[in-house]
Amino acid sequence: MTRTHCISRPALAILGLLISASLGACKLDGIIGPTSGCFILCDGIGPIGPLPDPPHTSVPTRVSGDRAYVDLAMTDLGTCAITEAGETWCWGVLPPAGNSVLVPTLLSTPIRFRTLVAGGDHFCGLGLAGGTYCWGANGWRLLGTEDSLNYQIALPSRVAGGDSLVQLSTTGLEWDRSARCGVTASRRAFCWGWNDAGQLGRDTAGTEGRVPAEVVGANAFVSIHVAPRATCALDDVGAAWCWGVTGLGLTGTNTLPNERDTPGRVSGGHTFSAIAVGAYHACGIEGGTVWCWGDEFSGALGPRTGRIDPEPRRMLGLPSASKLFIHQGGSCVVDGEGAAACWGASNYLGAAGVPDSVNTASPFTVQTTTRFSKLVLRSGSSCGLDLEGRAWCWGRSDLGRLGNGT
Repeated sequence: MTRTHCISRPALAILGLLISASLGACKLDGIIGPTSGCFILCDGIGPIGPLPDPPHTSVPTRVSGDRAYVDLAMTDLGTCAITEAGETWCWGVLPPAGNSVLVPTLLSTPIRFRTLVAGGDHFCGLGLAGGTYCWGANGWRLLGTEDSLNYQIALPSRVAGGDSLVQLSTTGLEWDRSARCGVTASRRAFCWGWNDAGQLGRDTAGTEGRVPAEVVGANAFVSIHVAPRATCALDDVGAAWCWGVTGLGLTGTNTLPNERDTPGRVSGGHTFSAIAVGAYHACGIEGGTVWCWGDEFSGALGPRTGRIDPEPRRMLGLPSASKLFIHQGGSCVVDGEGAAACWGASNYLGAAGVPDSVNTASPFTVQTTTRFSKLVLRSGSSCGLDLEGRAWCWGRSDLGRLGNGT
């Protein structure tokens, strides 16, 4: 398997969506570099021709250091994890400088975190002492931080109006013109960022939000989950609500108009204990059974035939699921003992924990004896925390992604 690797200009890397005509015509498939001299994965013939895949492994590899972590988040290139004391340790290529860090290195910040999330090129987190903070690429200046006029934010900067959030989500996808959302202890939802399809839930599609503002409606949400152009949330009785783009079935409806800028309940009357969203689909857990809806893209809904299912469909061949993790068209679950199973477009360069020759349209078991409490899926890389809080990574093994000195 080979890919074409095109080299972008630094300015185009910041813009995130444009490719110079001098690079040749290619389909943008995902960014694997920071804001300077980055690489772009392309299909087809590029100016420097097809190259072998970068080094990679499908075997989960222990991250260096004898630390126990309580949370972990990944951008396209780098990973950060936090300890129980709130220290943040990072490895890989980290925003915004783009330096490659081969082993976990302590982030130079006085902020102590209790949870982290990540977009394609930025991190956000909730502070142990309160407050919401973000850092990294500030494309379209929509991170919501107090120094929002800067396009690159080197260290955690406080989000104006985000002090009351207790759960946080951001788009974990490449080139994301993303939204960020969170819920408060009183179960109110707030969102900010990109809003071209109504994904902020404000009844104001097309108007970006530079600071958190409340989602329309009287729903009591306990968690919220952000996709590139849609958002879903779980209420206090287990009902899933979504808003944003509806045409791909991701919002649980395929009715016109193709966008909705206020929450609508996902069809089927399910009572979910957890939900997660990707680029084209969403899933939920009900009594250990996984139900998914949206676009079948790359097996996201199982071995189907390229259809769109706005109504949740039961996923077959999975263990009883206790946790659910999604990225783009790939999904994974872990059972009550921490064993992981995955399906869909999650196995480029072995990122799903099996050799990249494996057909992943049907669910398969990740080939490791390690038991996980959390997984984070990316294009070409994945990481997870085991039951003791130790970090493991697999997939691409260059640029410090594995955190083991390579």
